[in-house]
Amino acid sequence: MLHLSTVLIPILLADIVNPVLFAFMVYAVGTDQPVRNSIAALLGHTTAYLTFGIGLALTFDIIMDRLANPAFIDYILSLLVGTLHLWAAWGAHLLLGRDAIVVIGVMRFEGLIFGSPHTDQWTQVLNRRSYKFVNPDHYLQHQINAVRLIAPGARVSGWHLFSHGSKFPKDKPGNVLQPGDVRSLPKRPRRDDIPKQLHTAWEQLVVAV
Repeated sequence: MLHLSTVLIPILLADIVNPVLFAFMVYAVGTDQPVRNSIAALLGHTTAYLTFGIGLALTFDIIMDRLANPAFIDYILSLLVGTLHLWAAWGAHLLLGRDAIVVIGVMRFEGLIFGSPHTDQWTQVLNRRSYKFVNPDHYLQHQINAVRLIAPGARVSGWHLFSHGSKFPKDKPGNVLQPGDVRSLPKRPRRDDIPKQLHTAWEQLVVAV
């Protein structure tokens, strides 16, 4: 077991600077308390990786035996983990376009929506009551910056996708899409139509996330 530990620990130390961590750091910098949240993300990531990595090194044989002979509870846990991943991916989606990687933020709002890129808050009017929510451009920009860190050099753009039940009585922001708008977008590009550099960046992103 000692020889396995000497291999795994350097790998864990090197993985501390992986691009996913940098993406979390970029998001933390954009929050209300950037210093505290950045430090928390860094310490939490480092502690988690080292703890679980060392634990893996010490229990590697036991884990391999369990994987080779799974129990019923293991299937239940796999189902729960898969459900959690689907929930985490529910808020945004990534698409590979002809000339850019596109971040799609799904906005599940109904009723009348009022907002613009220049306002800090947008307003939803539903059943004669109004509700304020933070301008979604801020979070979308965090997601775009995170993608750029993982796939440097790639062009990245972003859209908000609102549902059929939402309406924009005033001017609809240029980066807002609704299901009816999707039909007018360019069709899915063929692989040969995508620049090699962009496709390489996409593959890096897929591996990282």
